[in-house]
Amino acid sequence: IPVIAVTGTNGKTTTTRLIAHLFRNTGRTVGFTTTDGVYLQNRLVMEGDMTGPFSANIILSNPTVDVAVLETARGGILRAGLGFDECDVGVVLNVSADHLGLGGINTVEQLAEVKGVIPAVVKREGHAVLNADDALVLAMRERTAGDLVLISTQPEGANDAFEDHLARNGIAARIETLAPGGETFVIRRGRLRIPIAPVRDVPLMLGGAARFQAQNILAAIATAYVQGMRYDDIRAGLLSFFPSASLTPGRLNLVRAGRGRVVLDYAHNPAAVAGLMDFVHRLEARRRIGVITAPGDRRDEDLRALGRLCAGLDHV
Repeated sequence: IPVIAVTGTNGKTTTTRLIAHLFRNTGRTVGFTTTDGVYLQNRLVMEGDMTGPFSANIILSNPTVDVAVLETARGGILRAGLGFDECDVGVVLNVSADHLGLGGINTVEQLAEVKGVIPAVVKREGHAVLNADDALVLAMRERTAGDLVLISTQPEGANDAFEDHLARNGIAARIETLAPGGETFVIRRGRLRIPIAPVRDVPLMLGGAARFQAQNILAAIATAYVQGMRYDDIRAGLLSFFPSASLTPGRLNLVRAGRGRVVLDYAHNPAAVAGLMDFVHRLEARRRIGVITAPGDRRDEDLRALGRLCAGLDHV
């Protein structure tokens, strides 16, 4: 069965769920693992932080599964390895400061070494989907035997490595401004341009306000494409995936309350909170009130960074 491994500091749970949804939407039986638990189709079969080799084995040993999508976290790799020898698609979204000072990982460069295990185990005939906007992730192209697929959220012409990849007829995905659709998620194969869906129509983008979701969506689109999914099926899956308690529990859940709206999100490190604050300030609101927390095992400097990022709210 195809094995798709997803890692990164932020966005890997949403990306895993979206990839699983795209394949499930085409009638495939999908098993996937996340920080919330192990799922068969959309049914939770084991609850808990399931991003290591134990949970991977549950999915990979199930004979009913057609596609395995495995969220793969730093902790599981350090403690017990991957739980699989190779994967068909390895996705790395980003590497930023989180969990530093734990498990002997003290710098983002060391964290990148750990997450670089994913592209390193991609099959020779497989694909490594890498974020070209993150220098530490882009450098992982040297570690993979698979075909390189790049994603970027930067404007056309802004990322030299991305443009060079296109010039070499490489596979990529980004947002481009097309007439008449405006900003559009696009798959590129060299000069070939394949529009998938306008940004404003994709529910995960919440009308374009949730800019941080773009890299997650691009990674999912690229993964589905290299696995042979039809463009129409990618589009249909993308347009039917809503941020909600059922599809993305605890990830950008927008709840209407008696006196306004409540945004529930798992953001717990500076990079994730920065994205969340950008989203909150793009929403029309008279007042913005934050109830903010962070894991207790983080460094003081990480907690101070969260405080600075939230300082633009009216009340915290």
